[in-house]
Amino acid sequence: DLSSSDLARAKPLTDRPADVKRTTPFINAYHSRSAGGRNRGCVVSRQPSYQRHGAGEAVDLLDELCAVHADAYGHDPTEEKTAAFRGRARAALGRSGFELVTATADRGLVGFVFGHPLPPETHWWDGLDPEPEPSLVAETGGRTFVIAEIEVRRVRQGQGVGRALHDHILGQRSEE
Repeated sequence: DLSSSDLARAKPLTDRPADVKRTTPFINAYHSRSAGGRNRGCVVSRQPSYQRHGAGEAVDLLDELCAVHADAYGHDPTEEKTAAFRGRARAALGRSGFELVTATADRGLVGFVFGHPLPPETHWWDGLDPEPEPSLVAETGGRTFVIAEIEVRRVRQGQGVGRALHDHILGQRSEE
């Protein structure tokens, strides 16, 4: 938890809207207002930490991934949309080269991204109009990495978490 001395040392940046104050690279403070414009208080959170996971670890995180997905889209985790996401995630887990990167802060998962390399027998490019040259869409299993899902909790959107997740997952990939 943050001490009052941590907050006293925080220096605000000026490139944020008036109702959102960003402090140091390690602390974000959000001043939320009620519908009537009254200040409801301040929520302080640390910057996320990022971790890579293979399919084996991702299976254990599936419920948390579903909760983040539901929050990111503003729907109830018990809805059909979450069930459909769970199905897509399970299918992706079975893909060769599957990788997951999670963002954790505020004592929980705040975002994630996952993907996999396209296999040679992919139908990913089918149906493009106009149809591209065959050499442009010829997959080898090591040419193209697909970001299948990238989700960030609503309270953390607009803070660079999605961009950081994107950069973390692609930063060490060897695909073209």
